[in-house]
Amino acid sequence: MSTKRSFVAALALMIPLAPGRFLEAQGVTTSTISARVRDSNGNPRSGVRVTAVHQPSGTSYQGRTRDDGRATIPGMRVGGPYTVTASAIGLESQSQPNVYLTLGQTSDLDFVLRAAAVTLEEVKV
Repeated sequence: MSTKRSFVAALALMIPLAPGRFLEAQGVTTSTISARVRDSNGNPRSGVRVTAVHQPSGTSYQGRTRDDGRATIPGMRVGGPYTVTASAIGLESQSQPNVYLTLGQTSDLDFVLRAAAVTLEEVKV
């Protein structure tokens, strides 16, 4: 009889812990992209637009790099493929195709953008 009571007592102590574990796992339904953007000299670039397009649905997600050259795009649909593009005025855009996202994980991407040659033409009024 004492073994049965010990088992019931142990089970009673474990039950309050179990629902928290199940609810915690149910809260994550998306993924995140973390991008690092540098110029050809290795310096971080701020203000660069990072765009991720989910190819099957056409859904687009965007973020901008901070002073440290990093951008984070949270709340993204899991799966893929995504095409992720980093672009800024005066720099050549760079894309990374076939990016797949995993549930609850952050995918780290690196971009190195080179200066773009921009030719301005005369405008006559």
